[in-house]
Amino acid sequence: MAPTCAHEQLCLGPSTHAQRAGYARQTPQQLIAATRPSGRAFKSTEGGNTESCTFPSPLVLPGDDLSWDPKYDPQNLKSWLKEKDRNPVTDERKTIYVAPVPSVDARVRYVKEWVQPMLSDDTAKKKASIARPNVADVVEYLTAFYTNLPVKLLSKPKLQFTSWGDDQATKKRAKVSYVALSIGSEAVRIRARPSNDSIFARQLNLEDILDAAMAILPSDAYALLLLVDHDLYEEEDNDFCCGRAYGGSRVAAVSSARYNPVLDTAQQVEREHAWPASHCQKYVDTYVKNANDSGAPARKKEKTSMQTEEHKDTPDFSSSAMQAAVRAFTSVPNTSQSEAAFYGLLDCAERHHTSLATALAWIIASSTPVVCISGTERRRPAAAILVPCRSRQDADGNSCRLDGAIQGAAGVLRTL
Repeated sequence: MAPTCAHEQLCLGPSTHAQRAGYARQTPQQLIAATRPSGRAFKSTEGGNTESCTFPSPLVLPGDDLSWDPKYDPQNLKSWLKEKDRNPVTDERKTIYVAPVPSVDARVRYVKEWVQPMLSDDTAKKKASIARPNVADVVEYLTAFYTNLPVKLLSKPKLQFTSWGDDQATKKRAKVSYVALSIGSEAVRIRARPSNDSIFARQLNLEDILDAAMAILPSDAYALLLLVDHDLYEEEDNDFCCGRAYGGSRVAAVSSARYNPVLDTAQQVEREHAWPASHCQKYVDTYVKNANDSGAPARKKEKTSMQTEEHKDTPDFSSSAMQAAVRAFTSVPNTSQSEAAFYGLLDCAERHHTSLATALAWIIASSTPVVCISGTERRRPAAAILVPCRSRQDADGNSCRLDGAIQGAAGVLRTL
């Protein structure tokens, strides 16, 4: 489908909803101070438009996390540098390992069916064959980001889903409560259950997957990222969970299931205005208007209205980095190959979100990753820091705490 919006005008400040939500944007001086190890800004700040280009504000749309909790404390670079709960990089432990998606034993071939969304629409069913993210692409992505750390594919032991118990393979697949994840000479029991929202036939338990990851962690690993195609859940009341990192244990597991582009229609995702095009002024105005008209947070499914607010005094951002990102975004052709690439991009963003939490001081710079869903989707800010916990035992709450906004390697704050 041809694009219907040219994204001609960008919104690099908060939406009109932000003020009603009680959100107050940081000043340019505060933003600059937050990027400096000293925590202090320069004596003078020049150019009002420069700050908007350098520090695009969170939009704070209806339903965003910041609209629910606008006073949430940000984290500056000085605070991040003083963070004690971090695994140091040493010569003995500096390698990031990526464990590929486990294969499936022929005796439990029905487990392969669990990775396919259960869709009724015929078009969606055809699209369900989109190629899944390739592990080599994930390794290449992480290698490009961690320029000073070796990133390797974990080739041994071979990971494979198989039956749990001799009679498990003969049971009716609808009643299967456990599968086994073979990790060489051992096997880890993995709980399985029907998904609460019926999008997938079965979900696997994230805690059990992480047990397997800990068991195969190499002695020279700074961190291990285990890739999973199946949908995951953590607690019984979760609808689903996209992944989890245990910093003290140096392991992370991430699922690609919910990033399948075929789910966009079912989940009412308006892909034309995915980040960075979400900063399109027409889109922002229409989104806020729809939410106000309905009296509730809108779903991002409405076409962008041409009847939006006038923004006569909006600065020219045509040469900004954000505008360049929008041009690159819109230049990608809408083909089956781009669908697969988009799948991989979303998946890498989530792996970046979780694996960075374990692997390198838990810095992330992804678009809008969903950490854990329990009944309601909650969009995360455009960039954030995931504060680690020391051990698995104190993981509750702490390992999901999103604190601020430093953009990856550059160390530039983007969301405060």
